[in-house]
Amino acid sequence: MQQLLNEMIEQDITVTFRKVAEQSGGRFPHASTLTRSPDRRAVVEAAVVRQAAARAVAKKFAKNSPSRLADRLAELEAENLRLRRQRDLLAASHRAAILAIGKIGGMKAWREYFPEYSEAISGLQDLGALPDAHVAEFLAAAKSARK
Repeated sequence: MQQLLNEMIEQDITVTFRKVAEQSGGRFPHASTLTRSPDRRAVVEAAVVRQAAARAVAKKFAKNSPSRLADRLAELEAENLRLRRQRDLLAASHRAAILAIGKIGGMKAWREYFPEYSEAISGLQDLGALPDAHVAEFLAAAKSARK
């Protein structure tokens, strides 16, 4: 009986008690032969559930034809490119803001301006948004030059 049910599911023949009886080739002459036995009833009902799941998957794939999938892929690639450009723009603007804050007061000003964002520096480093500049102590050099 399991083999018969599997064949019906594969051939997309709607699994009902009556249809199983018809397809059985006389093994189960009436639908009531299947419904009276709790074991047989459970096997057929499980096949109905499996068929519904298989049809749902087939319907999902039918909606996503190759041309539709290609269109969706193109949309996602365009979105990815847009987000990358946006990320690069944000990184550049952060780099400029950090340089501006550095001119005003350096890392001390940064920490005062963003006290609750201690993870911001590591996140910006990961994005490559922090400027690569060597900070030199000019004030000390200027004082020693005056003396």
